Amino acid sequence: MKTQIFVSAALAVLLLGTTVLQAEAGDYGFDSEGGLNHPTVRIKHTDSFGDTYYSFKEKNAKACVDKETHVQHQKLKDTPAEVLQALNKTVEAIKALHKVDTNLAKTNLIAATDLFDTALKANPKLKRVPVSVDVEVNELDLSPNEIKSLLKMADNALTQKRTQDARDLLIPLRDEMTTTTQYLPMELYPKVTKAALDALKKGENAKALQKLQEGLSTIVTEEIIEPIPLLEAQENMSEALHLDKTKKKEAIQQIESAKMELNKAVLLGYMDENSMEYKHLKTQIEKVQKGIEGETRMEKFYDELKDSFSNLMKKAQSESHKLLSSIKIS
Repeated sequence: MKTQIFVSAALAVLLLGTTVLQAEAGDYGFDSEGGLNHPTVRIKHTDSFGDTYYSFKEKNAKACVDKETHVQHQKLKDTPAEVLQALNKTVEAIKALHKVDTNLAKTNLIAATDLFDTALKANPKLKRVPVSVDVEVNELDLSPNEIKSLLKMADNALTQKRTQDARDLLIPLRDEMTTTTQYLPMELYPKVTKAALDALKKGENAKALQKLQEGLSTIVTEEIIEPIPLLEAQENMSEALHLDKTKKKEAIQQIESAKMELNKAVLLGYMDENSMEYKHLKTQIEKVQKGIEGETRMEKFYDELKDSFSNLMKKAQSESHKLLSSIKIS
């Protein structure tokens, strides 16, 4: 697991003057369409479940992305409302202190302390609580052959020491959704909030502000990357297994689409075609195809295939997983 150090996103949000922890539409990124490196604006979308995700294209993402976005947003389902409210109150307190409004800061910190106490009284075992989920989608509308062509061009550029040209070709080759989850450490943050309130009551405004900023720096950000081709391949195989037995042609088409998506995942470097998990999944897909072409009942393949996709996704996630710790703010 790779750890990186960075300034807490919560602090960046504070400086932008908003109490929403996740980044909003309008952030700049890179469009991957056509394998070109075009700066573009991050666009906000709402999926079919009512959850929010961001991409760099006007059109909505694939159905498999909708489903996975909903799964990721379920992380917030069990987060106590008091925790989210308390966090926002501490941010409001910091903003008030910057405006030298001591009374408003004190009011917000008293409210935050009460809210944290309520949450911890209801569940004393609260530890690392998710307070924000941000899903960003980068879809690549290229076929495996087109990706191969771009990889060959990049390889030729590197051979000729045209490193920047190769970089421009390779950077946009992403077909993934990135879920960034921020966690509030309940064993630390409420204590820091109380310490800030105590300092404020003693007239030590600078110390109170320092404590609150230190509190924000304890927020931990987890980033997980999921390859969209793997999600799409799983969707294709699910469709194939649930089609009526009379629709063999449609089922085979879904399986061929799944194979193509897995090929894309390998070409884009999301998985190793020589790995045990990948080989096992490929073998199972071949079994399913032979079963559909014959008269084998498909129900027996469903759970095993689902587990294989899950294992492959876990492997891909573990290799891309980052736990980003916030730095202490001076």
